Amino acid sequence: MTFGEMFQKAQALLDKVSVANVTEHIAIQVNVSGEGEGIFYIEVTNGACYVEPYDYVDRDAVLFADSAQLLTALENGETAELTMEGDSEKIAAFRTVLETLPKKKTAAPKKTTAKTTVKKTETKPATKTASKTTTTSKTTTTASKRTTKTTKK
Repeated sequence: MTFGEMFQKAQALLDKVSVANVTEHIAIQVNVSGEGEGIFYIEVTNGACYVEPYDYVDRDAVLFADSAQLLTALENGETAELTMEGDSEKIAAFRTVLETLPKKKTAAPKKTTAKTTVKKTETKPATKTASKTTTTSKTTTTASKRTTKTTKK
């Protein structure tokens, strides 16, 4: 990726910030390293945000970032990890501007609905089967004979 390509992506993402509540002038120089290395600035003034591909001599702070880190942070709206040096009040004000970036919606885990299959089982009348047991007890033998008699029809 060239600096021009990286800059266009960053500029398009920064166009989404809201500066309506910012009353002070903020000038941030962005030093980009890695693929698409270069320098650009972000200026917030008079209720507008300007992003231009130049260095800013009279800046309030400098933001240091790798191009991939910068673009990912701007795309996701998660810019708290970006490193900045300079006027702490201006950095705090600029961070509030960055917080207005739209947050990337994370895909909610798909809800799996378990299909509950209810098996309909026919209830058959319980039939007792006589078991031939060799027992010496007369009661058991008698009961087995009764059972055998009732099951045969």
